[in-house]
Amino acid sequence: MSSFELLIKEAQVLISASKSLDYSKIFAHDPNEIAKLKALMGHLNIKPLTRYGESLDNYASVQQQNTASPTDKDAEAEKRRQTIVDILKAEGFEDRIDNVYNSFSGERNTPINRVPHHRGIPEFDVVIAADFAPVSGMHGVFINDREVMSIILPADAGPSIDWQVMKRKRYENPEQMIDIVTMIASGFDLS
Repeated sequence: MSSFELLIKEAQVLISASKSLDYSKIFAHDPNEIAKLKALMGHLNIKPLTRYGESLDNYASVQQQNTASPTDKDAEAEKRRQTIVDILKAEGFEDRIDNVYNSFSGERNTPINRVPHHRGIPEFDVVIAADFAPVSGMHGVFINDREVMSIILPADAGPSIDWQVMKRKRYENPEQMIDIVTMIASGFDLS
């Protein structure tokens, strides 16, 4: 068997093996699926990468404990998100919440959970669709508890490009936040 044929055979085994895993369960830190992954990696002679000294065993057990019930941090984040949403609704942004402007969509607003990916987007609590996109593609106004950000995903850059932060401005209170959101969404300069 030639080295090329051997390589093809190994690739086919790897593809077949990877299809036997339930990645959503791995992502959810399911101990049984982590055990399957670990056994598969051992069978294929793949040494698992450790992150911060954490083994796959630890990944399953410790993470499972951490995700078993909502934490205070999760509750805080949801409360912060709801406060921002309530403020945005009161200011008339209700129909744009959790959407981004999409220059290729007939309706122009696309739900954030239907965009190709979220790579490059900093931590945020709420996103609203802007009034426009400065380039062909998608444009959202992302809000967290400290700042408002104008972030785009250019369409012509290809599927491997990350979202890009165009502008960001810190705010001190809800009134300032709404002023900044309105200016960014409309395309005004923040200088």
